[in-house]
Amino acid sequence: MADILVLLCAGMCAGMVATLYFLLEGAFHAHRNRVTSNTGDPAFLLKSRLVPEVAVIAAPPDASEVSLRFARRLARLHFGRLEVVLVLDGPSAAALDIWKREFQLVRVPREASTALPTKPVNAVYASSGPLPLIVVDKERGGEGDSLNAAINLTSAPVIGLADWSADIAEDALLRMICPMIDDAGRTIAVCAVAPSAPAPNRAARLHHVEFLRLWLCRCAGLSVWNSLLPAPGSFLLFSRDAVVQARGFQSEPGCALELVMRLHKLALSGRRAYRIRLLPACVSRPAPPVSARELNYRAARDQSAVAATLARHVAMLAGFGGISRLAIPGLFCTRLVLPLLETACLALAIPTMAYGWMPAADVLLLVAAANASGILVSMTAVVLEPFASGSRIPPRELLALFLTAIPENIGYRQWRNLKLIAKFLRACWIAPSEAN
Repeated sequence: MADILVLLCAGMCAGMVATLYFLLEGAFHAHRNRVTSNTGDPAFLLKSRLVPEVAVIAAPPDASEVSLRFARRLARLHFGRLEVVLVLDGPSAAALDIWKREFQLVRVPREASTALPTKPVNAVYASSGPLPLIVVDKERGGEGDSLNAAINLTSAPVIGLADWSADIAEDALLRMICPMIDDAGRTIAVCAVAPSAPAPNRAARLHHVEFLRLWLCRCAGLSVWNSLLPAPGSFLLFSRDAVVQARGFQSEPGCALELVMRLHKLALSGRRAYRIRLLPACVSRPAPPVSARELNYRAARDQSAVAATLARHVAMLAGFGGISRLAIPGLFCTRLVLPLLETACLALAIPTMAYGWMPAADVLLLVAAANASGILVSMTAVVLEPFASGSRIPPRELLALFLTAIPENIGYRQWRNLKLIAKFLRACWIAPSEAN
């Protein structure tokens, strides 16, 4: 039994060392991308006719003030040729009336392509005001079905998809379109995301440290091998042709993550040169949570998206190049294997000491070493943030984030692991058995 405990702790430490490696790779990659993509004021793109039209699509969850405010923010993005397509998924008459009054909607004729199968569309409305806004009323079919309906209703060659929990800069599209113009033949997607500004409450600081590891590993670290996967809070641009070829959005939750996975798979199986670019600029950042409840909800939502995506693409473990060698095993290890190892280690440590299978001091030393490795990873991510993102963090806030790594890895992480394991197993259980 003591040997099993030693192996569990060794596995945890090995996983933390691998995470530390990806943190360093991601930080240097984000720094290089930030420096090379800083080409000055992109405002000249506003008047250029060579810049492709962009359609930003979204599926508002309701008619609340939060959804209305985010829709207004999308419609006011600075861009020369912009269309915002919002799809209401089976709205009630009261909710539809709210949208009509808020944006002065009038019914318009609009032809839709049949590139992607969707539920029937009941009506299409356009704003009679200055906003480039299209609102679609369709029968209920889910978020992915709604986003596919939006793609069918627009002819724009570039599709934008924003996270509803993100803070998006008004010049986001002007910054993001540059990589697609520079290498239009290979770039099929651009992912813009950066850490949020530190906030004074504890939940926001815990979220900030967690997101730093996620950003540096899943986004920047995997981007070194062209295996980027989007993190929560990302603003994405897609080539419309690539999305249609990949059969659109097909899963819930995690529409964006699953689509990017299939874009990797499609390009690699076709042996074509492609690139999914990372823009580590502060044009899209996850809004800091205001409470512990919101922090837990976000972690659970991301875990459900990862689990559902892995359940559909487990067959990719056998091949398809870099995306299967790095992204899928990395997600699987960080979201299930490491939480299981740590939970089993703590559960085994108690009977090991109680029955004298190993001296108590040795058991405590093993557990402390595993926790110390997690603290080291979190503190390293905090130290690397100014270098990777270019943000200027006041010394007091940097120290607060640095010290947050201690309670994050002693207490909070162990409790979160239980939630992650339960959410992962539940999402895998309800996900479709066949891979897309």
